[in-house]
Amino acid sequence: MSSAGERPYEPRKIIGRRVRAVRKSRGLSQEEFGHLLGYDRTYIGSLERGERNLTLDSVLVLADRLGLDMLDLMTPRLQDAPAQTNGSSRRRAKSYLD
Repeated sequence: MSSAGERPYEPRKIIGRRVRAVRKSRGLSQEEFGHLLGYDRTYIGSLERGERNLTLDSVLVLADRLGLDMLDLMTPRLQDAPAQTNGSSRRRAKSYLD
């Protein structure tokens, strides 16, 4: 269950986590990643933090540049769930996917 004020499904956060996971899996800094994709480092950072409210066109372009299907970019993954510091991490990670 989500806490007060937190939406259970936040597309901006999901996309941000997926972008960060792809970048890290490729061993790139935000600056290197941004250069390869044609974006500024600050834009990559704001994407990863879920601060950008992307249009569908922007999501499609981003997915294409990442070599991903648009739905794959927008689908939550257990491995992309935020780290938890208490004993209920599995339950919270599962709620992230629901």
